[in-house]
Amino acid sequence: MIDPVEMLGHFGEVEVVSPLHPSRPREVALVRVNGEAYVLKSKAPPKGTLKQWRLRLSGHADIAHEARVYQALAQHKTVHFRTPRLIATDARYFLLLEYVPSSSGRLDDSVALQQVARAIVEFQTLPLVFNAPLLRHTLLRYTNLYNVTRYLNKLGGALPPGVARDCLRCVIRSHRQQHPLPRVFFVHNDLNPGNLAPDAEGQLVLLDFASVARVRRWIFSDVVDYGFNGKSDWWISPSLITAYLAEIASNEAFSGVEPAPQLRIALLAKLLHMIRFRHWKRRSTERPVAFLTNTLLADDAYAAWFDALIRQGEAELAMVSSAA
Repeated sequence: MIDPVEMLGHFGEVEVVSPLHPSRPREVALVRVNGEAYVLKSKAPPKGTLKQWRLRLSGHADIAHEARVYQALAQHKTVHFRTPRLIATDARYFLLLEYVPSSSGRLDDSVALQQVARAIVEFQTLPLVFNAPLLRHTLLRYTNLYNVTRYLNKLGGALPPGVARDCLRCVIRSHRQQHPLPRVFFVHNDLNPGNLAPDAEGQLVLLDFASVARVRRWIFSDVVDYGFNGKSDWWISPSLITAYLAEIASNEAFSGVEPAPQLRIALLAKLLHMIRFRHWKRRSTERPVAFLTNTLLADDAYAAWFDALIRQGEAELAMVSSAA
């Protein structure tokens, strides 16, 4: 990490209070500048143009990319979420952001999940304008056949024989069902519950735009990232999926979206990532592999599971409505 005092010294007295990201303690920190709390994100870009483009194409970004996203977001007033203000940036090494204390816990209440669904839809349909290319969507590593093959090969012995082939067939069938969409959408690409959480006043705060991508086919990654639950029998929040489907059904911008293949591809990506991580950590992969092979990759079983998921979500949302 570049010395914060060196980067921010011209603003006044700088104090590093604590790291804010467990996996990146040297890159995201709470700092005080002249006694005021801010978030400092800093990362030296890779040297060389080729290395920078390889980083982008792999689904990662540098500070310059995130700075462009914050600057574009600042041009729009949002209704269902807010974002931290960008205080300062050199568009190369650091971002200094408004510090917004927020809850990092998962919102499981059905009413709250309806708010999350509205926030996701609003973000995905913002007319953002960028003066430079955005990242390729990280789902391309699962939905592009060449990248799928490479990724599945990395799983090694994590998958039973024949499952990699079935994954490729599933991707091909899903591509045939979901054609490119007539407009561009934006996906966050890292929408875990810590990156969309309420502030002290209950307003949802959307954070961390390092992986935002522009897409025209697969848009369910954000709702799956937020609602995924490896301990649940459903693997995903029925209420959130149903609330999200209700939001996009009433929005003409989502014309042409096919929910079943959308959810299938997003869950496939999530499960493959989970299986690879567990295999690498030498943890049991039995449960996710069983759901993958018995449900997600089996057409009839997936169709039945999808219908049951929607019925479950509708029942949960109806209970909330009747209670209100």
